[in-house]
Amino acid sequence: MKSVVRSNISPLISKHDVNRSESVLSVDTLGNVDAPTCKCGKKCVLYISKTSKNLNIPFFRCPYFKQNRPHCNFFMPKDKFIESQITMVELLEAKINQMERDVEVMKIEIENDMETKINRLERDMEVKISQFEREIELMKIQMIEMQVKMEEATNWKRYVRMVGVVIVVWLYPFVFGSKKRLFK
Repeated sequence: MKSVVRSNISPLISKHDVNRSESVLSVDTLGNVDAPTCKCGKKCVLYISKTSKNLNIPFFRCPYFKQNRPHCNFFMPKDKFIESQITMVELLEAKINQMERDVEVMKIEIENDMETKINRLERDMEVKISQFEREIELMKIQMIEMQVKMEEATNWKRYVRMVGVVIVVWLYPFVFGSKKRLFK
């Protein structure tokens, strides 16, 4: 004889919906255990088979299964669901590991790129500092040349004044000496 024992009643199925002549035990989806989503978009209910062929084999079904309403006939053995979850976790772990490797590669690339840029900036700065120092030296030389020219100009002015004074002193007796003779 086939019998159904339901331990945790689904909120979607009342106690009156349980048919004791069925060959499955509904244990509902446990609160902390993940369950697949059926084609109706609902979390599946976990059943345990009570047939002699598949005794105590857990499987998931649409929550509307065993109700007098339309359902999607979703069926998945719990082992297959767990395998799919393990596969998904393994794929996610592989993806995370690949992303971590990619991040490490990107870090190295960024560090190398930054080091290259820093070296280029240091070289550019050294070139500009060298150019600036040459310009400063050139300006110092120009200032010294201007000081020399100013001294030469000042000396030339002194020379011209001295020549002018000598000429005036030399001409003075002729100019003023002849006036004295004219007035006598």
